[in-house]
Amino acid sequence: MSSPRRVANGVDLSRLHLIVAVLEKHMKLPLTKHDLLINVIGGFEIKEPSADLAIALAIASS
Repeated sequence: MSSPRRVANGVDLSRLHLIVAVLEKHMKLPLTKHDLLINVIGGFEIKEPSADLAIALAIASS
């Protein structure tokens, strides 16, 4: 079995890994077998830490 893909456009990939680790540990979400694709429209780059909550909620709700 291959490892899941983690792709982030407009968000730092290390931040995505950190958000996923928090969701797996504290919410017990089984994300180790799922691909995650995060894209920010318009080509913008998000560096604001407050966007982490929105990303986490989007991952958890899908």
